[in-house]
Amino acid sequence: LKKANEIKYEICPEYKGLAKIVDVTDLKSTETEYGTKDTFRFILEVDEKNSKGYRYTVSTRQFTPSLHEKANLYKFLKSVVGEPNSIEDPEQIIGTYVDVVVEHNKVEDKTYANIGYVKRAKSQTGWDSAYVRFIYRDGSSRPIPDQELAEKEMERSEERRVGKECRL
Repeated sequence: LKKANEIKYEICPEYKGLAKIVDVTDLKSTETEYGTKDTFRFILEVDEKNSKGYRYTVSTRQFTPSLHEKANLYKFLKSVVGEPNSIEDPEQIIGTYVDVVVEHNKVEDKTYANIGYVKRAKSQTGWDSAYVRFIYRDGSSRPIPDQELAEKEMERSEERRVGKECRL
C-alpha cells in the first residue's frame, strides 16, 4: 500500500468558469486558535478534465456549521443560493452550478488549488457527474448516469480511501 503522502494527485489548474457542487464532507473535529471546532467542506467539480479524463475537483475552505451573518458558511451560501437561512442541510445545494475562480497558492514546496471566487451560475444546466460522493464510497448503490465512468471513479475513490487510511 502507498502512504497518503506518496500518492500524487493532479492539482486543478488555475481556472475560471463553471463548476458543480458535487459533495459535502462529514463533520470532523479541527483544532483552531479558538479551540476544537466541527468543520466540513464542499467539493466542487470544474468543467475541465485531467489526463485520466476525470473532471478536476477542488474543495472549499473549512466551514463551521454556523449561519450567523459573520460566519464564512453564511457568506458562501449567500453567494451560492442568495438566502442562506433557506438552507437547512448543506446537502441541499449539491448539484448547484456556480461560477468559480480557482487560484494557486504556494506554501513552501507545495502548490494548492484554492477557490478565490464563487457565485451561483445564471444557468443551472451542465453535465452529469461521475463523481462518487463520500457517502457512497462504501459501495452502496446510487443513480449512475455513466456506469463505466462511475466504475472508474469508484476505483479512484477506493485508492483515495486506502491512501487516507495509511495516514498515521
